[in-house]
Amino acid sequence: MLYKHRFTPVTQLHTNTMFTVPAAKKLTHLPSTPCPESLILPLISAMRHLHAQSGPSSQLTAFSEEHVEPSIASAAQHPELNVGQRQSHSSSIPQQSTSIKTPLRSRHFILSLERAVGLHALGSDEELRASGAFSAEVIPDLPIATTWGALARASASWFTAGSELKQQSNKKDGPSSHQPVLAVSQLKAELSSVVTSRVNTVAVNLRSMAEVERRMIEASTSSASDQPHIKADSSSAALLLVSGSHPLRTLPGVNRLLPSSVDALRAAKKLKSRGLIPGATQLWAVANPNLERDASLLEKKVEHGATTILTQPPFDMAAFEAWLTDVERRGLPDHAVNILVGMPFISSPGNLAFWLSLAGCSGRPACQQLLAGFQRAAAAAAGIAGKPQLHAYCAQYNADLLTQLCSRTGVAGFHVMPITASSKKMAHQLLIREKVVAAVLPHGILSSSSSSAHATS
Repeated sequence: MLYKHRFTPVTQLHTNTMFTVPAAKKLTHLPSTPCPESLILPLISAMRHLHAQSGPSSQLTAFSEEHVEPSIASAAQHPELNVGQRQSHSSSIPQQSTSIKTPLRSRHFILSLERAVGLHALGSDEELRASGAFSAEVIPDLPIATTWGALARASASWFTAGSELKQQSNKKDGPSSHQPVLAVSQLKAELSSVVTSRVNTVAVNLRSMAEVERRMIEASTSSASDQPHIKADSSSAALLLVSGSHPLRTLPGVNRLLPSSVDALRAAKKLKSRGLIPGATQLWAVANPNLERDASLLEKKVEHGATTILTQPPFDMAAFEAWLTDVERRGLPDHAVNILVGMPFISSPGNLAFWLSLAGCSGRPACQQLLAGFQRAAAAAAGIAGKPQLHAYCAQYNADLLTQLCSRTGVAGFHVMPITASSKKMAHQLLIREKVVAAVLPHGILSSSSSSAHATS
């Protein structure tokens, strides 16, 4: 089905996303046959109860770059290779830090920012946010855990929470343990006066459709932020609807028993028609070109109201190209949907391994070759003296990837989602200082004037 109507922008955005959650290691010993409903349904019911009692996880565990080996072939030594070719090319890393050179383009791009969540992440992305380059900020909706190990720890802590609370209640009143948090959140709220539209994520995870619908209504109409360090600017201008990354969803046969992101989009579209969600609220969705063989799932999401798609990072460039070609064949880009490509700004081999696992593509040959190149470069840059060279290589890799994607039709912009401190600094360097993506629309999908400019570019 071809889409001939123009994309109609809205005035604000709000989302949540799947991109900032820790990587989940899938079980390898599970049977390939579907699990009996008699076993799965009680488990889902119990986990829903646990999640409701303990609340969603508010912390992220960023992969420590100090426990990883760096490795990537030198882009400086092989400038004739594009990003896809370098993934399979091995070489030593550059010996000196070189400046990033890339042509400026007149085409305009949209940038969205994945906000950091968790107490330890307070204000960690304020420098990026304060740049004013981002049209929207996406607020994640994380499950109680995203790995089986974390799920076990969360379950154990829930069972011991009662006794701990009782012990705390017996103590004499003293200074509130929340006071420092409030002070920090107030400070961070004053750090930036930049107002960006919010995209609230609503993840299905193990929730019933009734609960998902309730959360969608709340997220689209409430101005209160569930993250105290993130300033609530207005009600959600968009909802990012995802299936979620709860470990139980990786069990064989479970997904057919649970609602999907398509079900959530269908429900949101009905809620909008009934006036329970503001009519101007955009519906966003996600895609994983590393794994999706074609754009049929994307087309289904567009049919149910999705207007912007955030993708996982294109680690397998051949798969990404094939997916995007099919997107164009179906007439989707620039007409019915904006494609924002995920950019995590890889800062080390460990950071890359984290994202490959998160995207579910660590077993693909192209991704294994990419990681192997990073690891070889890390070995060549072993020791403190090699850190600048490794950083220069990573920066060049990210700059090359941005440049390659900027030249690709069908790409409307980038969803910036760095996790580590080094990744965030690199994103600021390439996007704000080096201006690798030169022509950025600060209000690209928020105003009709800027959107029309984008549509005709």
